[in-house]
Formats: sequence, C-alpha cells, structure tokens
Amino acid sequence: VWNPYNNIKFETLSYLPPLSDEQLAKEVDYLLRMKWIPCLEFDK
Repeated sequence: VWNPYNNIKFETLSYLPPLSDEQLAKEVDYLLRMKWIPCLEFDK
C-alpha cells in the first residue's frame, strides 16, 4: 500500500475521460518515458 501523504504524485490521472486503446497506449508510453510507474485503479 502506498502512503498518499508526502508523495509527489497520487491519483494524477484519476479523472481522465474514457480513452481509446491508442490514447491509453500513448498515456502509458509517456508515463514509462518519464520513469513513472503506471498504476490502474478499478471501479465496478
């Protein structure tokens, strides 16, 4: 579990609109190029 306090980024992209497969791939590619760790949040 990641402590949300005192961290630079937390839930940065939580409010994106629905993305196509291509748009999502571009977002993940960008995160990886920035050496950030992509994390997925699921909801029912």
